[in-house]
Amino acid sequence: MSFPLYVQWKILGANTLQIERRCARCDSVTSFVSTEKFRLNANGNRLDAWLIYACLACGNRWNRTLFERRPVRSLPSATIDALQENNARLARAFAAQPPTRSDGFRPGSADAYKIEKKILSKTKSVESTLELVLVNPANLQIRLDRVLAEGLSVSRAMVHNLLEAGAIHVRSASKRAFRQPIREKTVIEVSDAGQKVIPDLRARLVQQGDAGCG
Repeated sequence: MSFPLYVQWKILGANTLQIERRCARCDSVTSFVSTEKFRLNANGNRLDAWLIYACLACGNRWNRTLFERRPVRSLPSATIDALQENNARLARAFAAQPPTRSDGFRPGSADAYKIEKKILSKTKSVESTLELVLVNPANLQIRLDRVLAEGLSVSRAMVHNLLEAGAIHVRSASKRAFRQPIREKTVIEVSDAGQKVIPDLRARLVQQGDAGCG
């Protein structure tokens, strides 16, 4: 009897605590880092909150939006207190969240990234089906074949050999998806045919731990 095996690879920027964005004062893309200070604005029973960042090159300030027009009643009193007190732990938790386009983040400029690997469910049979779930929360503009090659420690040519052998395919997508930027969530189905191309393919896929790539 076989059981499905699900493996997740999360694609993260090499340093999620810094945000690469254009600095108005430097007039170029620079790194911004959290000051661990919040800015709040109350409007009736609604609350706006920002985390204040500073450009590492010139010190120019930028407010990263955390939420806008949030009903005060929807926030735990402990969270409101932490915001008002510039709680460092809460600030670091917000700063660790992947940046988005609304933050002025430029995906194309982020070549450095890492793959966080996790087994979502275990299997009792080496012949069971395997699905690789790739999530890209920051929408980093990195080709799927590049992520697979670096995550498996093989060449891109080898990845395309797996594709041609029918060993891997993207659910609900064509082969072109392998040459395009990875989506926010991509599910790849892996068959046993991959063992003929890479004998230890399954072992490479389920290998746990962070893998710095880029």
